[in-house]
Amino acid sequence: TGVVVLQLLRERKLRLDDLIGRHVRIANKSAARSTIRQLLQHTSGIPDYMAHPTSPVQLSAAALFSDLRRTRDPDALLRLAFAMDKPNDFGTKHHYSNSNYVLLGRLIEKIDNQSFADSVRTRVIKPLGLTRTGFPDVRGRLREDAVRGYIPADSAAGPYTNFAQLLDVTEHTNFLGADGGLYASIDEVARLLSELSKGQLLSLGELARMTGGMVEDHDGFYRYGLGIAAFPTTCRKIVYGHEGRDLGIFTVAVSDFKSDRQLVLVLNRSADSFTDLDRAVSAIRDAVFCNNASK
Repeated sequence: TGVVVLQLLRERKLRLDDLIGRHVRIANKSAARSTIRQLLQHTSGIPDYMAHPTSPVQLSAAALFSDLRRTRDPDALLRLAFAMDKPNDFGTKHHYSNSNYVLLGRLIEKIDNQSFADSVRTRVIKPLGLTRTGFPDVRGRLREDAVRGYIPADSAAGPYTNFAQLLDVTEHTNFLGADGGLYASIDEVARLLSELSKGQLLSLGELARMTGGMVEDHDGFYRYGLGIAAFPTTCRKIVYGHEGRDLGIFTVAVSDFKSDRQLVLVLNRSADSFTDLDRAVSAIRDAVFCNNASK
């Protein structure tokens, strides 16, 4: 999503400080005044629609599992986001929100005059010759060789606490667009990072713009630029990429952009069920990027 927006900037079809409401009709006046930069950096303060109390993911594993194939309506998702209160520090602090990417997806469709999926296919997938990267269908169906994703069922202790019973949530319609709708093979995720660092898709100047002026996330785990995050290591190298927390799937994809070394890590159970996960991922990042390449 970030790469496509940067390409549209290159083509002078929009500017970072344009208000999203200038290009896309938005019922919420406050959200319409968010800039494209704020949406990419997640400093718009627009709440995450997934956090709404009526969202199935907030209710229980049973509620989520019984509603995996609901029709996805971006406008309905945004109405959920707009119904919640903005944080007091909106516009300055980073608060990750899938709603920002829903809006950016609508922006891309308006400016590029095609569906978001077609924009990604023509601007990213085809130029790199990717053959194992794409989008689920409208029912959330994937390739037969997709990694299965699981969440723990509910128990008397509360939602998502029964680790003896895992629910397969691989195919669903919760994310189909600009907020995480892609599937990809591990090697093609790594290749995307590699080609990005070599000046493919974006010029090196545009990549520097994407990774420049980063803001710290509200928990202090990373810094965030224009659709990309920067993660620290113990050897003071900075690695760039993104995490993906899909239903039942946790993905880490990072590169130092200075060597031909990438880390792509996939875990096929709910990431939020592992309290030590962030510590473990940090240790793996250090092992990959801080050890001597000959080891």
